[in-house]
Amino acid sequence: MWHPGPEILTVSQHAEVDRLSVLGGTPLLGLMENAGRQVANEIAKRWPATRTLVLCGPGNNGGDGYVVARHLQARGFDVEVVTIGEHGKGSEEARKMAAAWKGVARPFVPGEIIRAGLVVDAIFGAGLSRGLSPELSQLFEDIAVAEVPVVAVDVPSGINGDTAAFMEGSQPWTAALCVTFFRKKPAHVLLPGRQYCGEVICADIGIGDGMISALRLGKGKASLSMRFVQTARYQAEKAAGEALFGIYRNPFTDKPEARGIDRTVANTTPV
Repeated sequence: MWHPGPEILTVSQHAEVDRLSVLGGTPLLGLMENAGRQVANEIAKRWPATRTLVLCGPGNNGGDGYVVARHLQARGFDVEVVTIGEHGKGSEEARKMAAAWKGVARPFVPGEIIRAGLVVDAIFGAGLSRGLSPELSQLFEDIAVAEVPVVAVDVPSGINGDTAAFMEGSQPWTAALCVTFFRKKPAHVLLPGRQYCGEVICADIGIGDGMISALRLGKGKASLSMRFVQTARYQAEKAAGEALFGIYRNPFTDKPEARGIDRTVANTTPV
């Protein structure tokens, strides 16, 4: 049984992993299919078949969403895809996955009433460079008011995968479940991002663990900054130390400290 390694990879490192995987013979379309299927599997483990809205953006995150929709529909979920953004400008793979979806699909209507038992957020991925529009921020607020659980593909839309913060202008919201792939990103383990991710599952999409060695060999192209390295170690060792001994070692000062505020164990190893 596959288990994810403890490494944390940045958004650019994940992009490099995808690139190397494609060069190694794994088509991007295959990675997208595997990702969407894994999200659907995790959903089916936790929720019975219910009316589900899948919010699909124009990029590869949205492509994953169409796969999620297809696999949930096959499991008996009543699925409706809501398209957000200009899908004609998306990647070729995302357009192919959209074409493969034969169920209901319609454009997003701001202010619409949420009628669903579950929402899948496949709008934007971890590399988001701008905040959510006011209409999308309002959508997630309305979903929260309706108490409908949200499953985020990769990271909750609006969060930058590297800084672990919501982009300026985005209203913070919390997912019930976040399914990411191959390895976690800083947003899954660093504050404030991790408090909005809910349960985080790192799923296997067919990328070999040897990619970690490949990244280390080409570290100049994609690497964590030293600040990310120190912060990840700090939070991981702090939480682990609290859980086991009531103390942890601060890597900035290299001194033991007493237990503090966060008791979540984040077992992380920067690349």
